[in-house]
Amino acid sequence: MTSRAETKAGEIKCPWCESEALYKYGKAWTGKQRFLCMMCGKQFT
Repeated sequence: MTSRAETKAGEIKCPWCESEALYKYGKAWTGKQRFLCMMCGKQFT
């Protein structure tokens, strides 16, 4: 189950579209949190 990323205003944004509409999307093999942008559908850490 994904949960909405808990972020302070302006703390984490999508590097492609700069949206703040993000979901936590598991963790990378390095242990960093992965995010999924709900606007453009891209994933990033």
